[in-house]
Amino acid sequence: MSSRRRFFHNLLIVRKTAGISAVVLTLLVAVAVAAPVVAPKSPSDQDLDHRYAPPSRERIMGTDNFGRDILSRIIWGARISLSVGVVVVLIATAVGTLLGVTAGYVGGTVDRAVSFVVDLLMAIPLLLLAMAMLAVFGVGLFNVMLAIGIGSIPMFARVIRAETRTIRNLDYVAAARSMGATHVRVVFKHILPNTVASIIVIGTTRVGTAILTESSLSFLGLGIRPPTPSWGIMVAEGRLYLEQAPWMALIPGVVVMITLLSFNLFGDGLRDALDVRLRGVR
Repeated sequence: MSSRRRFFHNLLIVRKTAGISAVVLTLLVAVAVAAPVVAPKSPSDQDLDHRYAPPSRERIMGTDNFGRDILSRIIWGARISLSVGVVVVLIATAVGTLLGVTAGYVGGTVDRAVSFVVDLLMAIPLLLLAMAMLAVFGVGLFNVMLAIGIGSIPMFARVIRAETRTIRNLDYVAAARSMGATHVRVVFKHILPNTVASIIVIGTTRVGTAILTESSLSFLGLGIRPPTPSWGIMVAEGRLYLEQAPWMALIPGVVVMITLLSFNLFGDGLRDALDVRLRGVR
Protein backbone atom coordinates (compact mmCIF):
# COMPACT_ATOMS: atom_id res chain seq x y z
CA MET A 1 0.00 0.00 0.00
CA SER A 2 1.41 3.39 -1.03
CA SER A 3 1.93 6.13 1.52
CA ARG A 4 -0.93 8.17 0.03
CA ARG A 5 -3.38 5.26 0.10
CA ARG A 6 -2.26 4.41 3.63
CA PHE A 7 -2.89 8.02 4.66
CA PHE A 8 -6.46 8.02 3.32
CA HIS A 9 -7.09 4.58 4.78
CA ASN A 10 -6.02 5.78 8.24
CA LEU A 11 -8.04 8.98 7.79
CA LEU A 12 -11.15 6.95 6.92
CA ILE A 13 -10.72 4.83 10.05
CA VAL A 14 -10.35 7.94 12.21
CA ARG A 15 -13.52 9.45 10.78
CA LYS A 16 -15.47 6.22 11.25
CA THR A 17 -14.43 6.01 14.89
CA ALA A 18 -15.27 9.70 15.27
CA GLY A 19 -18.75 9.00 13.90
CA ILE A 20 -19.26 6.15 16.33
CA SER A 21 -18.02 8.37 19.15
CA ALA A 22 -20.44 11.10 18.10
CA VAL A 23 -23.32 8.62 18.34
CA VAL A 24 -22.18 7.50 21.81
CA LEU A 25 -21.88 11.09 23.02
CA THR A 26 -25.26 12.01 21.56
CA LEU A 27 -26.87 9.11 23.40
CA LEU A 28 -25.09 10.11 26.59
CA VAL A 29 -26.33 13.69 26.34
CA ALA A 30 -29.86 12.53 25.53
CA VAL A 31 -29.89 10.18 28.52
CA ALA A 32 -28.56 12.91 30.81
CA VAL A 33 -31.19 15.41 29.65
CA ALA A 34 -33.99 12.86 30.00
CA ALA A 35 -32.71 11.47 33.31
CA PRO A 36 -36.02 11.97 35.19
CA VAL A 37 -37.80 9.90 32.53
CA VAL A 38 -35.12 7.36 31.65
CA ALA A 39 -33.80 6.50 35.11
CA PRO A 40 -35.79 3.56 36.55
CA LYS A 41 -35.55 4.92 40.11
CA SER A 42 -34.50 7.96 42.05
CA PRO A 43 -30.70 8.00 42.54
CA SER A 44 -31.14 8.49 46.30
CA ASP A 45 -33.81 5.83 46.93
CA GLN A 46 -32.48 3.22 49.35
CA ASP A 47 -33.57 -0.41 49.48
CA LEU A 48 -31.69 -1.91 52.39
CA ASP A 49 -33.24 -5.32 51.79
CA HIS A 50 -31.47 -5.52 48.43
CA ARG A 51 -28.01 -4.20 49.22
CA TYR A 52 -25.13 -5.50 47.05
CA ALA A 53 -27.61 -7.01 44.60
CA PRO A 54 -25.69 -8.18 41.50
CA PRO A 55 -26.73 -7.14 37.99
CA SER A 56 -29.94 -8.88 36.96
CA ARG A 57 -33.02 -8.39 34.82
CA GLU A 58 -34.69 -6.40 37.60
CA ARG A 59 -31.58 -4.35 38.38
CA ILE A 60 -29.51 -4.13 35.22
CA MET A 61 -26.37 -2.81 36.93
CA GLY A 62 -27.07 -4.01 40.46
CA THR A 63 -27.25 -2.00 43.65
CA ASP A 64 -24.70 -0.48 46.02
CA ASN A 65 -24.11 -0.72 49.76
CA PHE A 66 -27.30 1.27 50.47
CA GLY A 67 -29.44 -0.61 47.98
CA ARG A 68 -29.46 2.32 45.55
CA ASP A 69 -29.89 1.48 41.89
CA ILE A 70 -26.51 1.89 40.15
CA LEU A 71 -28.02 2.45 36.70
CA SER A 72 -30.11 5.35 38.01
CA ARG A 73 -27.11 6.89 39.74
CA ILE A 74 -25.00 6.61 36.59
CA ILE A 75 -27.72 8.27 34.52
CA TRP A 76 -28.08 11.15 36.98
CA GLY A 77 -24.30 11.29 37.41
CA ALA A 78 -24.01 11.94 33.67
CA ARG A 79 -25.70 15.28 34.28
CA ILE A 80 -23.02 16.27 36.78
CA SER A 81 -20.12 15.10 34.63
CA LEU A 82 -21.35 16.67 31.39
CA SER A 83 -22.23 19.93 33.17
CA VAL A 84 -18.74 20.11 34.63
CA GLY A 85 -17.17 19.40 31.24
CA VAL A 86 -19.20 22.01 29.37
CA VAL A 87 -18.85 24.79 31.98
CA VAL A 88 -15.11 24.16 32.35
CA VAL A 89 -14.60 24.42 28.59
CA LEU A 90 -16.68 27.62 28.42
CA ILE A 91 -14.58 29.21 31.18
CA ALA A 92 -11.29 28.10 29.66
CA THR A 93 -12.33 29.10 26.14
CA ALA A 94 -13.47 32.59 27.10
CA VAL A 95 -10.48 33.48 29.27
CA GLY A 96 -7.88 31.51 27.28
CA THR A 97 -8.96 33.00 23.95
CA LEU A 98 -8.92 36.53 25.38
CA LEU A 99 -5.43 36.06 26.81
CA GLY A 100 -4.11 34.30 23.71
CA VAL A 101 -5.40 36.86 21.23
CA THR A 102 -4.23 39.77 23.38
CA ALA A 103 -0.74 38.35 23.82
CA GLY A 104 -0.36 37.28 20.20
CA TYR A 105 -1.71 40.47 18.64
CA VAL A 106 -0.23 43.10 20.95
CA GLY A 107 3.11 41.38 21.55
CA GLY A 108 5.93 42.99 23.48
CA THR A 109 5.58 43.34 27.24
CA VAL A 110 1.97 42.18 27.21
CA ASP A 111 2.96 38.99 25.40
CA ARG A 112 5.77 38.28 27.84
CA ALA A 113 3.57 38.92 30.87
CA VAL A 114 0.74 36.70 29.62
CA SER A 115 3.18 33.98 28.56
CA PHE A 116 4.78 34.02 32.01
CA VAL A 117 1.43 33.54 33.75
CA VAL A 118 0.39 30.81 31.30
CA ASP A 119 3.72 28.97 31.69
CA LEU A 120 3.40 29.22 35.45
CA LEU A 121 -0.05 27.64 35.37
CA MET A 122 1.12 24.93 32.98
CA ALA A 123 3.96 24.04 35.30
CA ILE A 124 1.42 22.92 37.92
CA PRO A 125 -0.44 19.67 37.19
CA LEU A 126 -4.16 20.28 36.66
CA LEU A 127 -5.26 17.94 39.43
CA LEU A 128 -2.81 19.46 41.92
CA LEU A 129 -3.86 23.00 41.02
CA ALA A 130 -7.54 22.11 41.42
CA MET A 131 -6.86 20.46 44.78
CA ALA A 132 -5.03 23.56 46.02
CA MET A 133 -7.84 25.88 44.92
CA LEU A 134 -10.51 23.69 46.50
CA ALA A 135 -8.51 23.60 49.72
CA VAL A 136 -8.64 27.41 49.78
CA PHE A 137 -12.18 28.09 48.53
CA GLY A 138 -13.88 24.92 49.75
CA VAL A 139 -15.52 22.04 47.93
CA GLY A 140 -18.71 22.26 45.92
CA LEU A 141 -19.89 21.94 42.34
CA PHE A 142 -19.27 25.59 41.41
CA ASN A 143 -15.80 25.64 42.95
CA VAL A 144 -14.92 22.39 41.17
CA MET A 145 -15.93 23.88 37.83
CA LEU A 146 -14.03 27.09 38.53
CA ALA A 147 -10.87 25.30 39.68
CA ILE A 148 -10.72 22.96 36.69
CA GLY A 149 -11.64 25.82 34.34
CA ILE A 150 -8.75 27.99 35.55
CA GLY A 151 -6.38 25.06 35.24
CA SER A 152 -7.51 24.50 31.64
CA ILE A 153 -6.92 28.09 30.50
CA PRO A 154 -3.23 27.66 29.51
CA MET A 155 -4.00 25.08 26.80
CA PHE A 156 -6.33 27.49 24.99
CA ALA A 157 -4.13 30.54 25.59
CA ARG A 158 -0.97 28.98 24.16
CA VAL A 159 -2.63 27.65 21.00
CA ILE A 160 -4.61 30.84 20.28
CA ARG A 161 -1.53 32.98 20.93
CA ALA A 162 0.53 30.98 18.43
CA GLU A 163 -2.19 31.15 15.77
CA THR A 164 -2.73 34.86 16.34
CA ARG A 165 0.99 35.59 15.89
CA THR A 166 0.88 33.71 12.59
CA ILE A 167 -2.32 35.26 11.28
CA ARG A 168 -1.45 38.86 12.17
CA ASN A 169 1.50 38.75 9.73
CA LEU A 170 -0.49 37.46 6.76
CA ASP A 171 -1.04 39.64 3.72
CA TYR A 172 -4.81 40.01 4.01
CA VAL A 173 -4.45 41.26 7.62
CA ALA A 174 -1.85 43.80 6.50
CA ALA A 175 -4.18 44.85 3.68
CA ALA A 176 -7.05 45.32 6.13
CA ARG A 177 -4.86 47.54 8.31
CA SER A 178 -3.74 49.59 5.32
CA MET A 179 -7.38 50.19 4.44
CA GLY A 180 -7.99 51.72 7.86
CA ALA A 181 -9.43 48.76 9.75
CA THR A 182 -9.24 49.21 13.51
CA HIS A 183 -7.49 46.71 15.73
CA VAL A 184 -10.84 45.54 17.11
CA ARG A 185 -12.16 44.92 13.60
CA VAL A 186 -9.01 43.04 12.59
CA VAL A 187 -9.27 40.80 15.64
CA PHE A 188 -12.97 40.01 15.32
CA LYS A 189 -13.14 39.96 11.52
CA HIS A 190 -9.89 38.25 10.53
CA ILE A 191 -8.19 36.60 13.52
CA LEU A 192 -10.86 35.05 15.72
CA PRO A 193 -12.79 33.38 12.84
CA ASN A 194 -9.58 31.61 11.80
CA THR A 195 -9.07 30.19 15.29
CA VAL A 196 -12.54 28.66 15.64
CA ALA A 197 -11.44 25.26 14.33
CA SER A 198 -8.67 25.00 16.92
CA ILE A 199 -10.99 26.15 19.70
CA ILE A 200 -13.55 23.48 18.77
CA VAL A 201 -10.98 20.70 18.67
CA ILE A 202 -9.29 21.69 21.93
CA GLY A 203 -12.64 22.21 23.62
CA THR A 204 -13.85 18.76 22.64
CA THR A 205 -10.81 17.02 24.07
CA ARG A 206 -10.78 19.18 27.20
CA VAL A 207 -14.34 18.16 28.06
CA GLY A 208 -13.04 14.64 28.59
CA THR A 209 -10.13 15.92 30.66
CA ALA A 210 -12.50 17.98 32.82
CA ILE A 211 -14.74 14.96 33.42
CA LEU A 212 -11.74 12.85 34.41
CA THR A 213 -10.43 15.56 36.75
CA GLU A 214 -13.83 15.97 38.40
CA SER A 215 -14.06 12.22 38.85
CA SER A 216 -10.58 12.17 40.38
CA LEU A 217 -11.43 15.00 42.77
CA SER A 218 -14.66 13.29 43.80
CA PHE A 219 -12.73 10.06 44.27
CA LEU A 220 -10.37 11.90 46.64
CA GLY A 221 -13.28 13.49 48.52
CA LEU A 222 -12.60 17.00 47.19
CA GLY A 223 -15.26 17.17 44.50
CA ILE A 224 -18.98 16.59 44.55
CA ARG A 225 -20.30 15.68 47.99
CA PRO A 226 -22.35 12.50 48.61
CA PRO A 227 -25.14 11.58 48.23
CA THR A 228 -25.10 13.56 44.96
CA PRO A 229 -24.56 10.97 42.20
CA SER A 230 -21.14 11.41 40.66
CA TRP A 231 -19.14 8.85 38.73
CA GLY A 232 -16.05 9.62 40.78
CA ILE A 233 -17.91 9.19 44.07
CA MET A 234 -19.35 5.90 42.86
CA VAL A 235 -15.88 4.57 42.07
CA ALA A 236 -14.56 5.83 45.41
CA GLU A 237 -17.36 4.14 47.34
CA GLY A 238 -17.17 0.98 45.27
CA ARG A 239 -13.46 0.44 45.86
CA LEU A 240 -14.25 -0.45 49.47
CA TYR A 241 -16.40 -3.37 48.32
CA LEU A 242 -14.38 -4.80 45.43
CA GLU A 243 -14.47 -8.33 46.82
CA GLN A 244 -18.09 -8.24 47.92
CA ALA A 245 -19.64 -6.23 45.07
CA PRO A 246 -17.07 -5.45 42.33
CA TRP A 247 -19.74 -3.99 40.02
CA MET A 248 -20.05 -0.96 42.31
CA ALA A 249 -16.66 0.34 41.15
CA LEU A 250 -16.20 -1.41 37.82
CA ILE A 251 -19.40 -0.23 36.13
CA PRO A 252 -18.96 3.54 36.76
CA GLY A 253 -15.25 3.15 35.97
CA VAL A 254 -16.07 1.64 32.58
CA VAL A 255 -18.60 4.43 31.93
CA VAL A 256 -15.92 7.04 32.62
CA MET A 257 -13.48 5.22 30.32
CA ILE A 258 -15.99 4.99 27.45
CA THR A 259 -16.93 8.66 27.82
CA LEU A 260 -13.32 9.84 27.77
CA LEU A 261 -12.47 7.60 24.82
CA SER A 262 -15.48 8.91 22.89
CA PHE A 263 -14.53 12.55 23.49
CA ASN A 264 -10.92 11.93 22.47
CA LEU A 265 -11.83 10.04 19.29
CA PHE A 266 -14.44 12.64 18.40
CA GLY A 267 -11.84 15.38 18.91
CA ASP A 268 -9.40 13.56 16.62
CA GLY A 269 -12.07 13.28 13.96
CA LEU A 270 -12.90 16.98 14.22
CA ARG A 271 -9.22 17.86 13.95
CA ASP A 272 -8.85 15.88 10.73
CA ALA A 273 -12.11 17.26 9.31
CA LEU A 274 -11.30 20.89 10.11
CA ASP A 275 -7.58 20.85 9.30
CA VAL A 276 -7.18 22.64 5.96
CA ARG A 277 -3.87 20.90 5.30
CA LEU A 278 -5.53 17.47 5.51
CA ARG A 279 -8.44 18.53 3.33
CA GLY A 280 -6.05 19.81 0.71
CA VAL A 281 -4.22 16.51 0.27
CA ARG A 282 -4.96 14.83 -3.08
